[in-house]
Amino acid sequence: MNEKLQYAEMLGIPASTSSVTYKPLRKVKRSKKVDADKVKDELINKINLQETEQTDNGCALNENENTNPTEIKSTNKAKFKFTVVGVQLIIIGLLLATIFITNALVPDSGINVFMRNVFSNSPVEEVVDNRTHKDFEVVIPVSETEGVVGENGVLNLNQVGSLYCLVDGVVTNVVQDTETKKYTIEVTHNDNFKTVFNGLDYAYSEIGANVYSNVPVGYIKDTATMCFYDGNNAVITGYTLTGNQVVWEV
Repeated sequence: MNEKLQYAEMLGIPASTSSVTYKPLRKVKRSKKVDADKVKDELINKINLQETEQTDNGCALNENENTNPTEIKSTNKAKFKFTVVGVQLIIIGLLLATIFITNALVPDSGINVFMRNVFSNSPVEEVVDNRTHKDFEVVIPVSETEGVVGENGVLNLNQVGSLYCLVDGVVTNVVQDTETKKYTIEVTHNDNFKTVFNGLDYAYSEIGANVYSNVPVGYIKDTATMCFYDGNNAVITGYTLTGNQVVWEV
């Protein structure tokens, strides 16, 4: 028999009036909806309150100080630029002072000549060499003169060895004969005087090269000839030989 019915009979309660009750289950509270704007405002108010407390305690920043980090960096950068520009201006001033002092004490120094050439409006004067062949001191470029024979301005060089230039000049022509394979070298000393060597077996210089009296221009195996020319490209015949020295006629 059901225990609850037995308990009802003991109390004298009809079975039809008995009821069974159950303990209700615990209700789960629903989470409230969070208002983001309200939370944000509360956080801002809390931070402002903390800053106010710090100010009251003497920890606040000076009102005249710039609290923006970006503005602070910009100010530092501007100061750095100003410092670099100042150093550059000082260097320029020192250079100008050096140039001024050098110009005053040493007018012909290299920097003054350079500055005059750069900033001068006057054209550079070309040096014109108006000397004639008589103004040149010529020595035959061979070690011995016994083998040198002159006739009508043509000197025959009967000697084996290197051939040297008479005086300093520039090589203006080098030609090789296709049949004899001999070379002809023309050396110009100025507009009024030049020397032409014919019959060289080897040519040591090329066109445009500077030649000097102590540097050979070619090589002779047996014989070669040499002539002098004036500014009109005519062979010079008015001279005699005294040893290795060429003496021009007055």
